[in-house]
Amino acid sequence: MPELIETILPEATAETFELMAFVTPLPLDGPATMPAEALIVTLRFSGTSTGTVQIATSAAFGRMLADNMLGPAEDPAADAKRGVDALKEALNVLSGTLLRHLCKPSGNLEMSLPECAPATPESWADIADDECALVLDADGHVLAVRARYKEAA
Repeated sequence: MPELIETILPEATAETFELMAFVTPLPLDGPATMPAEALIVTLRFSGTSTGTVQIATSAAFGRMLADNMLGPAEDPAADAKRGVDALKEALNVLSGTLLRHLCKPSGNLEMSLPECAPATPESWADIADDECALVLDADGHVLAVRARYKEAA
């Protein structure tokens, strides 16, 4: 893991989830087993630096985030959408925190909207088993966070 990301990613992740949803992510004790309803949320950025920031976790963790941030859903049918929206918003905040450290202040930077997709065993392993990923226990849910970037030529 590049030194700057190694330093900033754990701090930014803890800050994001603690402030937004009262969740304190801790190092995972054991394997990062793919949960039921696993999701991968990805945000791409480009400009003076290019790359991605990704979260791999469960839909249940997204629903818990939404409940912590917004209170219980009045309509249980809205739980899945609220959970995905909460994960996307958390990734937006996390990415903003990271990018202010990784990108040149005077440089051009464009961020995509976060995209959420169901994880496959391969896409889960690609993130959770990556030595550059931060793999955490977030109130009993596996949370893998990975940031990749390079300076634009």
